[in-house]
Amino acid sequence: MYDDLYQHIQGIPMPADLTPIQQELYREELTKKTVILLKKAMRTWSAGLDFATRTGTDNQWVRKTRERLKTIKETYLSDFLRPKQEEEALQAQVLAEKEGRILEGLGLPRVQPGPSGLAWVTHESGKFQMGRNYGPAVERPMRTVEVRGFQISRTEVTVAQYKACVLDGLCSEPDSGYACNWKRKSGDQLPVNCVDWYQAVAFAKWAGGRLPTEAEWEFAARSSGQDALYPWGGEVPHCQRAVVNELGPGCGEGKSAPVCSREDGRTQYRVCDFIGNLSEWVQDPWHGNYQNAPTDGTVWAAGSPVERVVRGGSYKDPGAAITATSRLPLLRRDRLPELGFRVARDLPEVEMEDVPVDEAEAQEATRDTSVTPPSRVTN
Repeated sequence: MYDDLYQHIQGIPMPADLTPIQQELYREELTKKTVILLKKAMRTWSAGLDFATRTGTDNQWVRKTRERLKTIKETYLSDFLRPKQEEEALQAQVLAEKEGRILEGLGLPRVQPGPSGLAWVTHESGKFQMGRNYGPAVERPMRTVEVRGFQISRTEVTVAQYKACVLDGLCSEPDSGYACNWKRKSGDQLPVNCVDWYQAVAFAKWAGGRLPTEAEWEFAARSSGQDALYPWGGEVPHCQRAVVNELGPGCGEGKSAPVCSREDGRTQYRVCDFIGNLSEWVQDPWHGNYQNAPTDGTVWAAGSPVERVVRGGSYKDPGAAITATSRLPLLRRDRLPELGFRVARDLPEVEMEDVPVDEAEAQEATRDTSVTPPSRVTN
C-alpha cells in the first residue's frame, strides 16, 4: 500500500504554468497529504503490533509489519518531511515573495535578504524636514536634511540573528535578567534587548553594516522623509499599530513582542517597529538639540563622550509619548530590557563598464566651456 502511495506521489505531474515558488508550494501540499496517510497507516499497524506484543504473538504478519514501520520511518518519511530549518526557510521565502509583489505593486523596492538573516530595505537619496519646531526642546529646531541612499534592516535585530554572531565568536552575550529576551523560551523571533551600544556596533559590523545615523533612522521611520509624525501617518499610536504601554486589546503585556507583530504599524516601505517595541541605538553621540547639526545625514560626531542617541520609544512608553522625532540619551554601556537596535548600510556601489569614447566627443568634452558668472548685485 505504502509502496504504491510513494510511487504515486512521486509521479504526480507538475502544472506547467507555475513559478518556482508555486512549484515548491505545490509539492509542499502533496507532501502534507502524503504524510497524513502514512501516519494513519503507522498508527493502525502500531496498534496491531502492541496487541501482538501483549499476547506474545509472533507470526509472518508481525514480522512484516515491523519491517514496514521501519521502512516508513527510515525511508519514506525522511523523503517527505523537511528538516525544521528547511521548512522555516521555505516559509520565509514564501513571505518574501508575497511582500515583494506587494511592494512592486506600490512602486517600492523589494526587500533584499542578506547572509546574516537580515532583510535589507532600500531608501533612495532624498531631502526631508528633520525634527520639529514645537514639543520637546531636544527635537528642535526643525531643519532640512539631505540623506544619501542607504539600506536599513526591515526589523529590529532578533535573538536568532544575534545568536549567530555570538556563535561566530564576534558578539558577546546580552544580559539575561528580568524581561531580557536572550534566554526566553521560543524567543528567537523576539528582538534582542539588554544590549549596550558597543554590542550593537559589533553585531552591525559582523552583519556587513553599521548602526544607522540619527538622520537615516528618522528618514526611514517617516517613510523616506514624509511630513508625518508616525510611520503610518498622523494617527497617535495604539496597540494595533505599535507595542506600547496602553490599555486595551493586545496591550498591557509589559514586555517586548516578536518583530513585525503589528502589521498596521509598518512604514510604506514595510519596515517594522520604528514606534514602540524597543527603543533603538543609533550611531550619533548625544546633543541636547539640533543647533548646528549637520544637514547631510551623516553622524554628528562631536558631542557627549559617554552618551549615545536612542530613538523610537518602547513597550514601556504610552503611545501618545512617542513620535518618529522622539529621542533621548543613554550611556553607551546601558543594557536595558526596553533597548535594542537595527542595522543600516550604504547602498552597494554599481560598477561602471568601460565604454569606448569617440575621439571627436572626447575633444569636445575637454574644451573649456566655463562662463563668467554674473556680477553680484549690491544695494
